[in-house]
Amino acid sequence: MIRSALALALAAGALASLLVARADEMSGDDKLRILYSHGFHFTPDGLPLLTVELMHGQKDVQVAAGGGLTVLPDGEGGPAVRAGASYKVTASGARPARMRYFTIVSRQAGEREVSLWRSRGYAVRTFETGVVFGVEGDVLDSREVYLGIAPEATEAAAQRTSAALAEKWKIETFVHPEMLERPRGTLVARESQTGAVIENPGMLWFAAAGGDGAITVKDVVYGGGGSQLGRRSGRRGATAGG
Repeated sequence: MIRSALALALAAGALASLLVARADEMSGDDKLRILYSHGFHFTPDGLPLLTVELMHGQKDVQVAAGGGLTVLPDGEGGPAVRAGASYKVTASGARPARMRYFTIVSRQAGEREVSLWRSRGYAVRTFETGVVFGVEGDVLDSREVYLGIAPEATEAAAQRTSAALAEKWKIETFVHPEMLERPRGTLVARESQTGAVIENPGMLWFAAAGGDGAITVKDVVYGGGGSQLGRRSGRRGATAGG
């Protein structure tokens, strides 16, 4: 279930490097678009950029670093705030993403399959997934073209529809989500010792200000709902509404 809460993501490969290189060209909305993008991005130095979600659906997230934290409301290239070493992040006015869910009836949709499903009375939609890129003369291509039909407003309804279509047409199906509108809200970071408050619409980035560069995320949800400390080097990004 998508709730009006917080999602915490690790920007592996230094997404901030891309942001600083294009700081003058990119609005906050542009940066959010990259964060939610399914595309494959590289830094100017050729390092791959990956966004890895640590957890979602949280009412608050606590982050800390032994050498202090720098809060980057818009990522590198924008304002930087150094006001302490531990923050509790909450969301104000959060609104969840607007989604719809398609039943996928083919992973390699061509004109023939599109025509077939249209002839069966379905409105069809195709989704290109995966990436293609070259590394030292080798081409890596993981692209697939999904053919989706019978969209539903909820994942539960889509799962039922998918099962029914699989039974009716004797094919393998699965559910594919489409984000119609990104989640919205204002992130509020409150420093635990000084009480300093930093607010920014949509996202906040955190970077270790010193020490070993590691940032600790408290009570990372995993498995069947337990929690543990998550300690990683790199930058953390919090987004609203995930």
